[in-house]
Amino acid sequence: MASTFLITGASSGLGLALAHRLSTLPGLHLILPVRHAERATWLRSALPQAQISTPVLDLSRLESVRRFEISDAQTLDAVLLNAGVQSANTIVRTVDGMEQSFAVNHLAHHLLLRKLTPRLSPQAIVGWTASGTHNPHDRVARNFGFAGAHYLPPQALAQGRYTSAPNAQQMNRDAYASSKGLNVLSARHFARQETGQRRYFAYDPGLMAGTGLAREHGAMLNMAWKYVLPLVSKAFKGASTPIGSAYLLARILSGEHKLPNGAYVDYTGTQLAPHVPADEDAYAQALTTFSDNYQ
Repeated sequence: MASTFLITGASSGLGLALAHRLSTLPGLHLILPVRHAERATWLRSALPQAQISTPVLDLSRLESVRRFEISDAQTLDAVLLNAGVQSANTIVRTVDGMEQSFAVNHLAHHLLLRKLTPRLSPQAIVGWTASGTHNPHDRVARNFGFAGAHYLPPQALAQGRYTSAPNAQQMNRDAYASSKGLNVLSARHFARQETGQRRYFAYDPGLMAGTGLAREHGAMLNMAWKYVLPLVSKAFKGASTPIGSAYLLARILSGEHKLPNGAYVDYTGTQLAPHVPADEDAYAQALTTFSDNYQ
C-alpha cells in the first residue's frame, strides 16, 4: 500500500540519510520541503530512485510556513520535523524579529504541524528531532558547553532573553538547547492531547558530526565538524552518524519499531527520561497557546 512521508531538513545530514533509507521502501512517496528551488534539483539527483516532491518552504519566515500547502489528495502517514539551526557567535533574529533557534526549531515546526494535521492519516506517526543538549545532566552535551534547556516564558524565549548567559556564544547554546527541550515537550503534549491512534515521539540522534549544524560557526569549525570529527566520533560515548541514526528512525516512522505515545528515544532505541519543567502540563499549554497565536 502506498504511503506518504514528509521530512523537513532532508537536504543534508540526518534528513538526507533518512530519505536515502526510506527511498528503498516500495510505494513510498517522500515530500521533502526545500528552502530554495535550486536545492530541489540537487535533491532529486541525490535521490534518483526516490519518488519525491520538493515544495519550497523557508522555516525562518513564518509567512512561508503559512503559505505552505500540499495536495488535497495527499494523506500523510508520517511526518518528521527535523530541520534545525544553531547560531554561533552572533545573535541572529529572523525577519519576524525572533531569536532564530526558537523561530526555526520550534515555532515554524509547530505551525507547520498545525497546517498538516488535517492531512494526517488516522494512524500517522509524527516525530521531532530533539537533542540531549536540552538535558543539563547530559555529559556529552556539557562537554560541548551546553547547560540544558531554559524553560522561560515563551515570549522570553522568542526574544532570546537568556540573561544569565555571559556572551552571545553561550546565549546561542542556551537558545538551541531550549528549542530542543521544546521539541521534547511538544511530542509529549501532542501525545497527551491525542484521542485517536496517532503517535508522537521525540528522537535524540546523538552527537552527529558530519551534519550541516555547524554551518554558521565559521569555516574552520564547520570543516572540522563535517570532515574531522566524524573520523574520531567513535571515541565519544553518545556519538553517532547520520546513517547510523537514520536506521532506527526509519523503522519508527514506518511503524516497524513501536514506541509508547510521547516517548523520547535515542538512536539505540533506549527510551530516555527527558528534562522537563516541574509544571510541564501548564507550561506546555502556555507554549501551545503562544505558538498558535502566530497561525
